Amino acid sequence: MQATMVHKTSLKYYPDLESLAEEIGNLRYDAHEAFLHHLALKLKKDSEADAKRGRPQLAGNLMNASNFLETSAFEIGRAWKICAPYLEDGFPKDVKEFIAKNFKAEDYHNVLMLLYDYESAIMQNFKFEETSFRLSRCLLYLSAGDIERLREEIKNSADYRNLIMAAEYDGNYKMKRDFNNPFGEEHKLETGLGDADSTGYSEDDLPF
Repeated sequence: MQATMVHKTSLKYYPDLESLAEEIGNLRYDAHEAFLHHLALKLKKDSEADAKRGRPQLAGNLMNASNFLETSAFEIGRAWKICAPYLEDGFPKDVKEFIAKNFKAEDYHNVLMLLYDYESAIMQNFKFEETSFRLSRCLLYLSAGDIERLREEIKNSADYRNLIMAAEYDGNYKMKRDFNNPFGEEHKLETGLGDADSTGYSEDDLPF
C-alpha cells in the first residue's frame, strides 16, 4: 500500500509563513535565485508524479507554477548580476574592512546592499556621474555598527547634504572629517583652510 504524503502548513522554527517569507527575503539575491530554482525543480517533480497518476489538470498547474518560478529565478539572477560587481569589487577596501570589523558577519552583504541602493538613488536623483563613497562612509560612521541604525540614517537622509552635515561637521559648522578620504584618513582635510579645529563655514557657504 502506498504511503500518503503529509503536506505541512507550517515549519518547526517559523510560527507563520509570513516569518518564513521575511527570512527568505533577507537572503542575498544569488541565494534567492538558488532557492527559487530548487523550489521550481521540486514542483516539476511533483507535476511529473501527478501526471503519472493520471491527474493531468493538477500536473499542468504544478508545471505552470514551476515555470513561473524559473522565470522569477532568472529575473532575480539578473538583479544579482547588476549588484554583484558593485558589492564585491566596487566598494573600496577601507569601506569593506570597516563593515567587516564593525558589523555582524551575517549583516555584511545586507549592509553593502543598503549602501549600494542609497548611493545609486542619490546619484540618480542629483544627477551625479560617479561616487567617491563619501556618503557610504558617512552612513557607516553614523550607524556605528548597527544595521537598524543604518537603515534609519538612510531613511532620514533623502537629502545627502544633511547626511554630510551630521557626519562631518560639528554644531558650529566646523568641518571635523572629510569622508572623501578613506577611513583612518578622514581627519586629513584638504580644504586649504587649516586643520579640523580651524576649518569653519557659515550655513550659507558650505562646500556642497
